[in-house]
Amino acid sequence: PQVACPSNINVTNDPGLCGAVVTFPLPTVTDNAGLPTDDGFVNLLTNGTFETGSILPWVSTTIGSPSGTCPSSPRDFNVSSSGSSTGCSPAANPIGGTYALYNMLDGNTALTYRIYQSISVPANVDVANLAWRESWRTSYNGSSRTMRIDLYNSTGTTHIATLHNYAFPSISSSNGWQSKTLDITSAVQAHEGEDLRLVVSVSIPSSWTGPAGLGLDNFELNVRGGRNLIASIKRIY
Repeated sequence: PQVACPSNINVTNDPGLCGAVVTFPLPTVTDNAGLPTDDGFVNLLTNGTFETGSILPWVSTTIGSPSGTCPSSPRDFNVSSSGSSTGCSPAANPIGGTYALYNMLDGNTALTYRIYQSISVPANVDVANLAWRESWRTSYNGSSRTMRIDLYNSTGTTHIATLHNYAFPSISSSNGWQSKTLDITSAVQAHEGEDLRLVVSVSIPSSWTGPAGLGLDNFELNVRGGRNLIASIKRIY
């Protein structure tokens, strides 16, 4: 990341004091690894674009075979350069990069695929936004297949908040990549200074009720800190 600090500010002492209280603007932050951020925002997620070609540091449930295909063997989340890597109905190929994350969005028996990443929430969060892209194709019967995004405590044992809960239509397509953005400020502010887990889960309620496929990419959890940010600058003579 690259941080551009505001210009120097010269002030005189406050009356009767050997120093002064100065309010200054937030620094401008950009990520030179290819993840642009807005002024003052920092992305808490690493490898949200999966451009390393690996799922790490995300942790997956590792369900089924890495080469599983429907309707015979499940295939968990995997990083690939091809939308056919769902192992079932193809999602869109990666856009704006070489790789994306894919999942079968199908499976045998009731199961849930999960990935998660640990994050450290800074103090004094003003704004927190979660963003990602998704591509999917479905043609199934029966109970809805769903995707959820949740916050848990650092060990994953305590559920904190459900940020997103979506039921995929039984027969439909996202028609390429769709961009999603959520304002999660209140959920993050309630846990400033804590380590948390961001968990993405895909639930399949019934066994092989029809083909599907899911692609995910460009995950960002951007926060801006510095609520009521002031600094006391002391002049020493």
